[in-house]
Amino acid sequence: MIETRPGGVRLTVVKITTDQDGFYGYGCATFTQRADLVRSAVEKYLKPVLLGRTTDRIEDIWQMSYNSSYWRNGPVLNNAISGIDQALWDIKGRQTGMPVYQLSGDKCREAARVYRHAQGVEPSAIIEECQKLVSNGTRFIHVSASGQGQPDRNFERIDACCRDEEPVFSCSPPFTSFSLRGQRNGRWRSQQLQHRFEGRPDPAGNFVHQWRWTLLPHGGPQRQAAAGCELHSGSIAVLPILADGRTGEAIVTKHNGSGPSPRQKGPHPHQVLEISGGVILVPDLGADRIARYRFNDADGGLSPADPSEIRLPAGTGPRHLAPSADSKVLYLVSELASTVTR
Repeated sequence: MIETRPGGVRLTVVKITTDQDGFYGYGCATFTQRADLVRSAVEKYLKPVLLGRTTDRIEDIWQMSYNSSYWRNGPVLNNAISGIDQALWDIKGRQTGMPVYQLSGDKCREAARVYRHAQGVEPSAIIEECQKLVSNGTRFIHVSASGQGQPDRNFERIDACCRDEEPVFSCSPPFTSFSLRGQRNGRWRSQQLQHRFEGRPDPAGNFVHQWRWTLLPHGGPQRQAAAGCELHSGSIAVLPILADGRTGEAIVTKHNGSGPSPRQKGPHPHQVLEISGGVILVPDLGADRIARYRFNDADGGLSPADPSEIRLPAGTGPRHLAPSADSKVLYLVSELASTVTR
């Protein structure tokens, strides 16, 4: 077992050696909150069972390790098995002289979109961190005023990150998406600029709106805008980004409609996507449709395109659209129907 703690985060790595020089493997067994238990699971329970076995029988070893415990499928045992399984595949890759992804069928994509965290106590520190990330090519940023994965109950401090005095969007290009989150009463709710047009938490202290924002490259007459959707209220909002990086007044469009599922009692827009030709697509899980909009030249808001929607079979629950690499095909993930269509 190799245990380390960079930046205070406990990492656990399993190393498996063999009776042949140069053939060994590493696997990640990290469970940051229960690192001591993972070490015990590997050294006390799994190691005695595995010593002396051939490393070729990876599937057999996985099944044996999993079934060796009466109570199964817990995070401690799963992380311990994961470390061993990865180490065995690492050995197999060294034996064949191939990267492990080729042994499992080669690549399924050329790249994957990832996001980075920007953290800080003061808004100025968060914005500075965003600018550093953007200068290094980061396109998606998760903003936290308390630390990665930690609840932040100082909502005035979080709100300060969204006020006009702090031009968050001044570092826009090629900045395309950001998220600012807080937690109260154990319930996660996004707060991306929501105070502009939806107000403060309700009397019970819960945020009843969850906004998801993306940067639209064209932005109608303002040339650049942030568009967001809120699944609970069925709202679509456009925030024009002004020349100095500040945001203008929000222009809100309300969806309506419902579906046959208990989860479709009202509209639930989940995404705002701008495609070629200046068309804005908004999949609405609650109304079984994809709304089509164009920017309104008069005020910079959204107006229905022609046609104004793509209707889907009742109960489909469309949630997310993704373009192909050449932008010629759109893929739709429908949550309620459990389908991917093009």
